[in-house]
Amino acid sequence: RYFRAFEEGTMPEAACAPRIEELSRKTRGLKARREELGADTPEEHEPLSDEDLELLVAHVREVIAGGDPPTRKALLQSLVEEIRVVSRAEIYPSFLLPAVRPPGGSVRAEGLEPPRA
Repeated sequence: RYFRAFEEGTMPEAACAPRIEELSRKTRGLKARREELGADTPEEHEPLSDEDLELLVAHVREVIAGGDPPTRKALLQSLVEEIRVVSRAEIYPSFLLPAVRPPGGSVRAEGLEPPRA
């Protein structure tokens, strides 16, 4: 709004300059924070062992079966990447385990058979 008003000449520079400077400073701070957070994220995750996966499954089952509602909600929010709802009877959740990567040469999204030409 401020840039538009300044460019259209409906607001003098003296009136909008402090606010524009404040917004610019905030933007620089947020960009720096985003870079800082990105630097903290490891690029490569170690693959989970079978034992790690078994412990994870046991913990998820334990929380789902006996956890309080806020804990169950937090767990599901961390594991569910997307929920596609086609109808009340057709709901498709997609789960995400960030430390698990598909092995090289895994099956493409099209499936085992190549698409028809």
